[in-house]
Amino acid sequence: MVRRIETDPIDRDERLGEAVEAYLNLAEEGAPPDPDEFAARYPDLSEDLRAALEGLALIRGLVGESSGPGNRLESGRRIAGYRIVRELGRGGMGTVYEAVHVGLDRPVALKVLGTHAAPNSNGRRRFLNEARTAAGLHHTHIVPVFDVGQVGGLCYYAMQRIEGSGLDQVLRHLRRDRSIAAGSSTGGTTPASRSRATSETSPPSQRVEDDTVTWMGQSGGDLGAGRALGRERDHDERPPYDPPIGSAYYRWVAEVGREAAEALSHAHRRGIIHRDVKPSNLLVDARGIVWVADFGLARRLADPGLTHHDSLLGTPRYMSPEQARIGPIDGRTDVYSLGATLYELLTLRPPFEGQTAAELVEQIRDRDPVSPRQFDRRIPRDLETIVLKSLAKRPADRYASALELAEDLERFLHREPVRARRISPLGRAWRYARRHPGGTAIATVATATVLAVATTAYVRVIHERDQARDERQKTEIANNNTLGALREVQTSNRKWLADLRKRYLSEATVVRHSNLPNRRAKGLDLLSKAAALDPDPELKVKLRDEAIEFLVIRDVEARPEFVTGATRGIAFGSEGARLAALSENGEEFSLWNVADRKRLERHRLIPQEDEPAGTTSATAGRPAGATRFRGGHSAGLAVAGDCVIVSLPNGKGLRLFDLATGTPIRDWETDGRRVLSLLAAPGGHRLVTTELTSTDNGPRDNSSRGDMPRMEFQIRLYDLNSIGQPIATLASWKAAGFPIRDDSLIAISPDGDTIATARSRETTVSLWSAEDGQALGQPIEAQTELTALALGPDELLAAAGGGQIRFWEISSRTPLPPLTPFQSYVRQLRFNPNGTLLAAAGAPGSGVEIWDPASHTALAVLPVPNLVEDLAFSADGRTLAAASSTASTSVWAVVDPVVRSQISGFDTLPTSLAFGSDQRLAIGSVKGTIRVWHPGHCPSTTQQVKADPLPGATDDYVPADRAATLIFNEKDRLIAVDPDAIPYRHYGPRRSQPRMFPTSVASTPYGQTLFVARGHQIMVWNAPTEPLRWSTQEIPRPRSPELAKIFDRSWRNSDPWRQLATSPVGDRLYLLDNDSNIHAVALNGGRAQNLEWQLPGEINRLSLSPDGKTLAIGDKMGNVMLVDTAYGTVRSELPLPSSESEGQGVWSLTFSPNGQELAVGLQQGHIDLWSLGNPTSPLLRLPGHRGFVSTLASDPQGRFLASAGSDKLVDIWDLDHVRSEFKRLGLSW
Repeated sequence: MVRRIETDPIDRDERLGEAVEAYLNLAEEGAPPDPDEFAARYPDLSEDLRAALEGLALIRGLVGESSGPGNRLESGRRIAGYRIVRELGRGGMGTVYEAVHVGLDRPVALKVLGTHAAPNSNGRRRFLNEARTAAGLHHTHIVPVFDVGQVGGLCYYAMQRIEGSGLDQVLRHLRRDRSIAAGSSTGGTTPASRSRATSETSPPSQRVEDDTVTWMGQSGGDLGAGRALGRERDHDERPPYDPPIGSAYYRWVAEVGREAAEALSHAHRRGIIHRDVKPSNLLVDARGIVWVADFGLARRLADPGLTHHDSLLGTPRYMSPEQARIGPIDGRTDVYSLGATLYELLTLRPPFEGQTAAELVEQIRDRDPVSPRQFDRRIPRDLETIVLKSLAKRPADRYASALELAEDLERFLHREPVRARRISPLGRAWRYARRHPGGTAIATVATATVLAVATTAYVRVIHERDQARDERQKTEIANNNTLGALREVQTSNRKWLADLRKRYLSEATVVRHSNLPNRRAKGLDLLSKAAALDPDPELKVKLRDEAIEFLVIRDVEARPEFVTGATRGIAFGSEGARLAALSENGEEFSLWNVADRKRLERHRLIPQEDEPAGTTSATAGRPAGATRFRGGHSAGLAVAGDCVIVSLPNGKGLRLFDLATGTPIRDWETDGRRVLSLLAAPGGHRLVTTELTSTDNGPRDNSSRGDMPRMEFQIRLYDLNSIGQPIATLASWKAAGFPIRDDSLIAISPDGDTIATARSRETTVSLWSAEDGQALGQPIEAQTELTALALGPDELLAAAGGGQIRFWEISSRTPLPPLTPFQSYVRQLRFNPNGTLLAAAGAPGSGVEIWDPASHTALAVLPVPNLVEDLAFSADGRTLAAASSTASTSVWAVVDPVVRSQISGFDTLPTSLAFGSDQRLAIGSVKGTIRVWHPGHCPSTTQQVKADPLPGATDDYVPADRAATLIFNEKDRLIAVDPDAIPYRHYGPRRSQPRMFPTSVASTPYGQTLFVARGHQIMVWNAPTEPLRWSTQEIPRPRSPELAKIFDRSWRNSDPWRQLATSPVGDRLYLLDNDSNIHAVALNGGRAQNLEWQLPGEINRLSLSPDGKTLAIGDKMGNVMLVDTAYGTVRSELPLPSSESEGQGVWSLTFSPNGQELAVGLQQGHIDLWSLGNPTSPLLRLPGHRGFVSTLASDPQGRFLASAGSDKLVDIWDLDHVRSEFKRLGLSW
């Protein structure tokens, strides 16, 4: 007798699937073998294989041939509005392709019915039924259908592209992991007990096919991973989602069942039954979310065209008993099929494993599935009960609906008691008898006897079970209490993390609004910590907005100190490489190398042998020669050109040192005059001193003021090239008594041309020419007692007194708004050389304040423990040093923002911005002046940038007092467009007054064609061949009705056009009129056609995307709409980012060069940066101007974004640097 070789039923089905697919591959290649000959190649499968091939022949006759290689759609081909990318899978109901919707640029899965399906065939009807059915279902866990149609004999429908795989592929990899972990191909571990290492590193297995073949030509899993007959696939790739291990696996299975049951319940409520629920039709994406797919066999219960007793449809292994009997079905059929799927996920084997389809159907009708816990005792008992209830033979014994199944699974997931109850042996016997009513009496008697014996045993078992259940319940209660406590801890941890994130944000905000040095690094560190705690999207936007505020701060950072000892005077050299210092007692001069903080030279100003032993000053008890004079600028040291000038300790002369080497050059005797203080011009030509010129050494009896010594003070101006007689005596006064007080206040402008003098506690400031010492106009009356003076560039005077620092424009004597320092008494006041910073120091311990004089904002308050004796800025204005009685000289660096450059100094509003290809920025203002900015060429964020000479420009290139629109052409030459500067036939009065805003101009790329608005006329100008003087195409008055209607309308004012925009090729023109309406005009051969768009009114600004497909329009309430220029309809609207944006109008718009981002300039000065790929909220809000944003421009590379505002400033944002900083902080978008 020949013994039959037993094989694993699952392995047998997989081998049978491989054989069928091999046959189909040969058939689709055009060489189908004879079925009998082909079956003979598989002796152990020949009978089943022959039956399968006969069934396939029948299916092809009913449905039609599936699309073969000859009908395969190549990549790049278009069907309707879709472009084919690649084939995902194919089966009996057609082929699924990855495609892209051309209009929306959206990836989809496109299912196409085979071209050989007859027009009225069952296959085509089922295909369209599947599309219509799925299209009517909208649920989180149902694959949505976007479109369905027929074109060129092809039926197709488009679905969402799910990046995932079917549960059948997950099951195959779980079985493979089980086999590897067990060391054999047939047994071993369960899915929950597989090791993570096995699941991640298991070697490739043999190719295993989808064993869930659907009857009547339904293929499984078209959407997941391309699983379909007739196509080579790579099953060795792991699914995108890897299920968890351990007890978490069973909870994942329950979650899969809950999501699928909710989706099926949604379909059932709409009268649709799936009828083919199986693993390959349940897709799992990379996040583990389940999607129900493939409604090819779905049926509407209310459809009169379909019978309630259809032929045998579905996948045999997962079909319900009533499907197997071809009986009436309802939603409980899908409950059964889903239960069979969950059974297989728990056990890695199906509920029934017949060798043939007929045997499988018989088992489904007559047998009960083996309890899953017999395969693995770790499977939760409640979950097993839910699955077995779903697999009940009679529909009445199952869950009444998919919703009830979902609710019971939800209870299991929440560790609540489930509604399902286990069936006793007696109940199972009774149900078996009901399924077999024709049994003999002998069988009935035998059954009763067995039942009697079983009942006795059952009672005993029930008692033992109840005891075990009570113990288990106690354990479960304890576990639930533990889990409850754990959940409370987790909730507390989440709240703690949320509070910590908000605390970091709040602390960063406090740091930003403080006056501490090094704010930027401290604040960004706090924001980085908050970003590392996984904030929600809303908080991440707030962190991003706060970060950009830090990135534009002009920060002050501490630098290594100079160990000079106590000092009374310091000064930086003109090149910034040297620091000169005078000791506190005035007896020692030292020179320091700034780079390494090392001392180069040290000189004693009084020889040791000349110092009288034990003598002290009559003024302060200091050693002789160290007399100090109160008040004024008594540093006793100044840098002039290449030399350092130092006052000798006894005040009887000056000594000059070489700034580079520190060697003495020469001494200058003062002929008995005592030098109290000195100040030199940076250029090295002028020196200003305060001198005590005479004294009266009479009796020092304090009983009478008249007996006190009388002294005369003079402020003198010298020429350093010929020190001798002074050029002029600028001021003089007399005083009597001790202590000797230097009341002089002196300041020299950075260019060395102007000198300001005053006396401490007086209110008048006198101004002098440094060239000849002549007075410059009338003195300035400060109306408050003065304590310090400073002169900045551009004729700016600062004077401290009365708790304020006041400013004047020297030429006009115009007072400017004052600022209020933090300290009420200021005795030291210094501008940096370019006037962008002002340092102030006062009483001991009050520190040094650094201010931005343009905005009157404090950059920092720097700690200095003692009295600040002197302040010095480096030549580049970025380093500040403070002399005091401490052991070292403190040094700080002012760090400008790296993400934004700021240009100031405009007399009028900047109105036009244009970038060249080399990232030069041309800036035009109301008066017609042009200035040019180069990346990296601005030494200071507010230094006035000189305009580069334009190639070939003449003096009358840009007329004065007329705003011009700036454009770079293809040769990178700058074109300034002004209506009075371009020759054309004139139809209206010329302007005699300056224009507030520039001419409305629209330009094709590189200025090839310009459309210029002048009054109600639109001029067309083609690119000139000459660099500056060109001829303009003269447009005569409109003669045709179309042109007259569009261009020659009657308006209430002479300038109806506020803004123009043109398409890249110049065939469309978009006009915004002063009545806030949009006009779209198609241009064709000199004729114009109004497109009659219907758009909302109250439009304030417009901007066209670089490809011309999208027109952004902003209204007066802050709304921005994106218009599809092909149809003239609003495609989408950018929501207002916050309540604070409501009511503020859009004043400027510009697209990035790639058209993916849009910058919106608002009335309050902010700039919102939007991503058009995800326009739910702004990517970033750029802190902007103090007033509306008048214009925006982006450079051709997309690195820089420039904005001009009503505050007469131009901001230039380095967006590449912004993105880099955000990436470093963990705040990328």
